Amino acid sequence: MISHLIGLVLAASPVAPPMPDSEPITVTAPRIDPATVAPAARAYVKGVLPTPVSGQYARWLGPVCIKVIGLEAPLADRISSRITVIARESRVPVAAAGCQPNLVVWFSGDARRDVAAILGKKPLSGKDISAENRRRLLDAPLPVRWWHTVQAGSSDGTGMSTTPSAKSTAQFIGSDNAGTGVGGPTASSTATYSSSLIDTHLSVGIVYAAAAVDVPLTQGQTLESVANYVAMVTLAPIPLDVAAPAVPSILGLFAAAPTAAETQLSPWDKAYLAALYRMSPNRRASSQKGQLVAAIPKTLKP
Repeated sequence: MISHLIGLVLAASPVAPPMPDSEPITVTAPRIDPATVAPAARAYVKGVLPTPVSGQYARWLGPVCIKVIGLEAPLADRISSRITVIARESRVPVAAAGCQPNLVVWFSGDARRDVAAILGKKPLSGKDISAENRRRLLDAPLPVRWWHTVQAGSSDGTGMSTTPSAKSTAQFIGSDNAGTGVGGPTASSTATYSSSLIDTHLSVGIVYAAAAVDVPLTQGQTLESVANYVAMVTLAPIPLDVAAPAVPSILGLFAAAPTAAETQLSPWDKAYLAALYRMSPNRRASSQKGQLVAAIPKTLKP
């Protein structure tokens, strides 16, 4: 049972003894050198941005609806709650209770086998996955493997055409449904009435995300740190082959020897998510990238 595997993971995770109520706790943020923050921001953004879709970088434009599969209810609720907190802190809209899931996380004793079964039986669910990433999903020993379904629509929200392929993955792995009611691969038609010269008349959004946690390969990590990692790679379109940044980041969680700062979202991660969800959606990728690089140093005040 997956719940037993999770229990083993949690048992193997270091747990600090409770602190006496009388003992003060001081939290010290890492010092940031103003002279290095700008080039570090450029390097961070370059490392976490995926290949543009329709000339833009995608993000969630509609509310996320989270569903966690493969865990007993109390543990699943902890994962879902943590992702929800991070989403709201980043200004990602979160759907109300009773919504149709479009951000699905499942825990498995063999995630590679499960992903192969999903992509084999429901090929449309992985239509947006590149050949290289498909090989990585099916062959690489990844503690967490994920993918996104994106969709392009007009910048004013009209003229969007879709197909329901995003729903198929969640149905296969046990969810009631997935998607926002408009799920599917990139739309092929848009319509707009804007005459702006800088408006691309197009907005590319994430409409579905899946993350498979391979429990044996996450041995030694806490449930919260895994939830933090999953939140980062599903709320942002992080490339599957992302390397640990040169700055503190949750993306270094599965490095050889992660630091304490790499078990939670770092100030860099939070600054990036904040910038991503303040970024203009209907601009060219080069302009969006510039917005991200410029916004991070403003958030990371020395």
